Amino acid sequence: MSPAIIVPLIAFGGVIVTQIFGLVINRMNANDLRSNIDRDIDIIRRLDPDAAVTRRLAAHVRNNIYTVISRDKRRSRVMPGLRKSFIGFAITAAVLVLDSWRDHHPPGDVKDKIDIVFWPLFVLMFIVAASVLLDTWRITRPSAVDAFKRVFRK
Repeated sequence: MSPAIIVPLIAFGGVIVTQIFGLVINRMNANDLRSNIDRDIDIIRRLDPDAAVTRRLAAHVRNNIYTVISRDKRRSRVMPGLRKSFIGFAITAAVLVLDSWRDHHPPGDVKDKIDIVFWPLFVLMFIVAASVLLDTWRITRPSAVDAFKRVFRK
């Protein structure tokens, strides 16, 4: 196999492995925080309700609950974008492989058949990329506007 085919395949494999590890690590961290909340609630039930330590632990549990909620909200907004990104990487890898094959075949029957698949995928690659960029803008726009207001507040 030529390097023009091997390099995109390795990059594509790296993206898949990175996404899988990231999802597994995030899932493990989320489960740990949820189990910590359950454990802390059990401790609060056993403590004196009027003690300062109980109030501080309850505040800590509240903060952890808000953290879990914000992670879940963020995950629900980000996961569709990750799926689109994965699809975009797959389409880009296919376009690169097909382009490499197109370069190695003279004009004729085989190249025409490759072009039938190549050009629609090429257009679809840009459509998916535009969709991912639009989703990213939609997700980050409110926080970017808020940050701008905080910096330039009168």
